[in-house]
Parts: sequence; C-alpha cells; structure tokens
Amino acid sequence: LYTKNNNKITAKYPDGQILDVEESKKPKKIVLFGSAGVTGMKIIEEAIEQGVKLIAAVKNPELLRQYKEKIEIRKIDHDNI
Repeated sequence: LYTKNNNKITAKYPDGQILDVEESKKPKKIVLFGSAGVTGMKIIEEAIEQGVKLIAAVKNPELLRQYKEKIEIRKIDHDNI
C-alpha cells in the first residue's frame, strides 16, 4: 500500500514494515523482468501513473504493445542473461 503526503511516499508492506521515502529520492528508472504477467502489468501501470521511467524486459514485446508509447520495451532471452 502506497500513500503520498507532502513530499514523502510511504510504503506499507504486508508484514507490517513501513518505509518512508522522500519524493526526490524515488527511483528514476526501473528495469522490470516478468513485465508481461499480471503483476508486471500492474507495476507498469503504477510506474506510468507515478512518472517513473520503466524498461520492460520481456520475451515477447508484442504482449506489451499497448504501452509502447509510454515505456521502453526490450526483447530479451531470459535464459541468456
């Protein structure tokens, strides 16, 4: 669960741990593996909404064609990383 208050983002994890991050310190770019799955697509949507630059590493880029104008999509072979 994420909440935003003033210049701070608070993340509350399922185990109860809380992490506060200043807005200016949030990641500028994220590389996401497994981006074509259900969870990956939710992360893509959240990154787009928050203005985080995202590189989606995926076996089949066609699965993410709806995002091609908003994120960077790179075809990779997961077996040869």
